[in-house]
Amino acid sequence: MPPKKNLIIGAACGYDLEYLRPFIHSYTLNCPEAECVFIIGTNASPDLLLALDNAGITTVQVDTSPPLLSRTMYRALIHLLPNSILDNMSRNNPKRIENALSAYMKISSARYFIYKRIVEESDWADCILLTDTRDVVFTGDIFESAHTLKKDTLKIALESDTVKIENERFTAQWIKKAYGQQRCEQLKHNRISCSGTTMGNREAILMYLSKMTSEMMRLKKRIRKGRGWDQGIHNVLLWQKELGTTQFSQTNSGDIATMGLEDKDACQFNPEDFTATWSNGTKINLIHQFDRHETLCQQIENATSSD
Repeated sequence: MPPKKNLIIGAACGYDLEYLRPFIHSYTLNCPEAECVFIIGTNASPDLLLALDNAGITTVQVDTSPPLLSRTMYRALIHLLPNSILDNMSRNNPKRIENALSAYMKISSARYFIYKRIVEESDWADCILLTDTRDVVFTGDIFESAHTLKKDTLKIALESDTVKIENERFTAQWIKKAYGQQRCEQLKHNRISCSGTTMGNREAILMYLSKMTSEMMRLKKRIRKGRGWDQGIHNVLLWQKELGTTQFSQTNSGDIATMGLEDKDACQFNPEDFTATWSNGTKINLIHQFDRHETLCQQIENATSSD
């Protein structure tokens, strides 16, 4: 059997097996040429570890809930030391800095630093998908169109074409609190890109992760508390043209369906063969945020509940 050439990386800290069952089922069903790596907590349950092992999913464990003394030391380390010193420490002992970052900020932000190390160590990978896990399923092989991606091109998921940044209070709030009101005003007429699924060849993903982690460290004292900062940073970098060449996956034409802001009937899911299309018949290979629509969520959960 030839070695796998594609890589999926996602963070699943704090999730029980029941939340991850749809992802695991669909990965084993529809992504035959992809390795998968999950970032999980050191307190992950035995049944989850067994299910991941059975599915061939590799795990990277991070301590997101260290003892109080360690947590205090980690937070002081990140908060007080200059980023140049932290960069040097990260090269010498990356896992220590990853644990420190996971104690300092939420895993939704800290995961990007762990992603970066995994990608740096995966020089065999041709194409890489960075993805959320709890609310993602594969309804086809997400890598079947990888050959159409030009070198150094990122595949970016756009949300509904009817909603702009100014109309979506969460994304606008993350941008405003991280960058200020003026930056939010400058970008408010752009569409929303979802940071939960980003794809590209290894060079493009490394560039993306370098940009994201550098910006997170620059803004570290502003983004220490709360979740969602990656969404704001991702959109600022995208619409300021700092992410190089991009290819958009969007409603009715892309194979990534980001359903949070879409109409409930935009995506047609077939539980019989675990496939999906847009309402115009265009094939969908990945559904994100399926849990935002009750019927779609129930269909997917029923189709995977016997695993």
